[in-house]
Amino acid sequence: MGLAAALALLNVLSIFFGDVPADRMYVIRWSTTGLALLQFGLMLAGTLVIARGAGLRETLALTAPSSWIRAAAIGAVVFIGTLVVLVVVDSLLPTGETQPAASPWDPDRAIPYVVNALIIALVAPVVEELMFRGLGFSLLARFGQGAAILVTAALFGVSHGLFGLVLAATAFGLGLGYLRSRTGSVYPGILLHILVNALSVSAIAFGS
Repeated sequence: MGLAAALALLNVLSIFFGDVPADRMYVIRWSTTGLALLQFGLMLAGTLVIARGAGLRETLALTAPSSWIRAAAIGAVVFIGTLVVLVVVDSLLPTGETQPAASPWDPDRAIPYVVNALIIALVAPVVEELMFRGLGFSLLARFGQGAAILVTAALFGVSHGLFGLVLAATAFGLGLGYLRSRTGSVYPGILLHILVNALSVSAIAFGS
């Protein structure tokens, strides 16, 4: 899990020292695109290199879930729980802590928004789930599934940087880890992660 910890630290440092604006309009910046592609490229490459030695399919849990019905039921609970946590965290922290206020979205910047939205909604969930709930979970499962869920959730949360987002992401990570443990597959988590990120990036651009 050294790779996960190192990349989580890199992500945190990029928030404080990188070219990331202080408002949520980072989704219309081309600089965001470059940073995201670099980060997720490194994450995916490292994950595949490490997992290849032990077998990609088994290590990354690239198998059908034991039950899609169970996966859907757990996923629905995790989704609702994540929304509740986001609302609670947002109400407890100072305004803008979880998601800084944004200026009105500029329609002229639609192209970088679409590109970044696709990265956030599709690339990020796939890479993060393969790394945390795939490789990370498999490496830590020898210490018990509870430990695998907790540690991967903590690293997943820290990788999201801002304090409010760390709390929400950690809670989401716990749900994703539980989903992984109950289904034996990374696929349901990827789908749920895509849904949450797609709603998030839509709210960033079109929310108040």
